[in-house]
Amino acid sequence: MYRGKRIVVVTPAGRRRYLNVLMPYVLREKAIIDKYRFWVNTNNAEDIKYIKQQVDSDPDFFEAEYLDDPKPDWKGNRRVRLICQFFKNCTEPDTVYVRLDDDICWMMPGALKALIDYRIDNPEYFLVYPGIFNNGYTAEIHSALGLVKFPSKSFRKWQRESKWGILHHEKLLESIENNDAHKWLFESVVIKDYAQAPINCISWIGEEFAKFGGVVADENCDYLEEVWLTKIKPGQIHKHNCMYGGSLMAHFAFNTQREYFETHTNLLESYEVLSLYDGAMEF
Repeated sequence: MYRGKRIVVVTPAGRRRYLNVLMPYVLREKAIIDKYRFWVNTNNAEDIKYIKQQVDSDPDFFEAEYLDDPKPDWKGNRRVRLICQFFKNCTEPDTVYVRLDDDICWMMPGALKALIDYRIDNPEYFLVYPGIFNNGYTAEIHSALGLVKFPSKSFRKWQRESKWGILHHEKLLESIENNDAHKWLFESVVIKDYAQAPINCISWIGEEFAKFGGVVADENCDYLEEVWLTKIKPGQIHKHNCMYGGSLMAHFAFNTQREYFETHTNLLESYEVLSLYDGAMEF
């Protein structure tokens, strides 16, 4: 328990190379996390083996959740486990949930605690985000603050152009090397007009999701859970989402960037080295 709340962190999983980078950051802040839950969203045998190894290493902390009846994805073109189905088990009272994508590749010291504190202190928001590098919405904020220059465009257009994601990562890594990553911190920003923003990391309150049984973008809908969580549901209940820049994290790559990032840059290798160092530090 932390501040009278149970803290549950979930990750749609999993790509083991990315999870290897993420795990040290999670374990660094284990003291405030009651349960870390892998949402098993892969059919890759080696990835599943990795997840099972983590659970076996600490079954009181780690947990693997599988879906009994995975449905086709929203386009119906392949059999996959839909991430939206996992939210049904994230509705417990007095519980704060945090979703970390498996390719969250860096966290500022104390980032998870800062996000959880803000989430607890601001129940009026539907979702709370940290500031996330390689996220189009955060990029707009950093650009507006004059920290880096990005073109003004929708995040979907932004994420398709790998050069902007690379620039965001490179600026962060440069700041970490110079020990001034704090310059990227910013005040909370309400996401107005129920705009869609990438959900690389989000936090919600169990009681709020219990109001609709955790049924997120059901299997018959024509949109992904991101649209439902950021546009549809907030608009229905008139609750905004908020990005809290007092917590900073980095997201490695969108699907449209991934191949280029992995084959033409050393970004992942840089984050792998950082995770070994940062994850071992206590704050």
